[in-house]
Amino acid sequence: MPAADTSESTTNAVRTLSRGLEILELFADDAAELSQSDIAARCGLPMPTIHRLVRTLVTHEFLEPVAGGRNYRIGAAVLRLAGPLIARSDPAAVIRRKLQQIAEITGETTNLATLLGSSVVYLDGVKGGRMLTPQVTVGLRLTAYNTALGKALLAQLDDDEVIARLGEGPYPQSTEFSAVDWPDLQGRLDTVRRTGISRSDEEFEVGLASLAIALPTQADGSLRAINISLPVNRATAELRTTGEQLLRSVASEIASSEGYCTEL
Repeated sequence: MPAADTSESTTNAVRTLSRGLEILELFADDAAELSQSDIAARCGLPMPTIHRLVRTLVTHEFLEPVAGGRNYRIGAAVLRLAGPLIARSDPAAVIRRKLQQIAEITGETTNLATLLGSSVVYLDGVKGGRMLTPQVTVGLRLTAYNTALGKALLAQLDDDEVIARLGEGPYPQSTEFSAVDWPDLQGRLDTVRRTGISRSDEEFEVGLASLAIALPTQADGSLRAINISLPVNRATAELRTTGEQLLRSVASEIASSEGYCTEL
């Protein structure tokens, strides 16, 4: 009997794991947000089972609830697991070396991020050498409309796509400098498109400044951007000029590096 019980328990555990992985696969679309009803319909499972599985996935950060709604999206745990895989790819290795160069030259933190739905998701980062410096973790998800990285990424999309992802507002105000609504954000994105550089001065958090630039779109259509992040009191005119030059140079070098395949 104990052996039979153990075997049955193992079978149930495997079945539960399989169902959990099946749920995660539903979120393969980078903009995917699904409700429990959506998940139940696609998996063909009863709602009590879906509720239990989703609750477990949320507890372990494989899924996270979308603020203000009943939907769920991919959570930080999935993104953290993807980090080492991304880092092993040749393009990411090239990018990391460039991030290290920027951090060494400026003494400031620099990061690599991508766009997931309406959010910026951090893929890699190199901490600056100063004691007081912004720090982020791989998998961290931030709003796109009020961050330099987010605006650099959003500016690569046409206006209709941006609106589809973010809506027309009003947007939550992190600080008094955040974009208020779509006309406000549109003007800021047009500036990024015109200059090639995205800037954020206390738009996301008081005291925080950032410069960012988009990398060429990859063959699979994925969008990436890199930034320099620092306290606003160190963001002097000289540092901004140096930082922007570095970002432009590095983006150009990354695009031409062997192994970094851009969109044809």
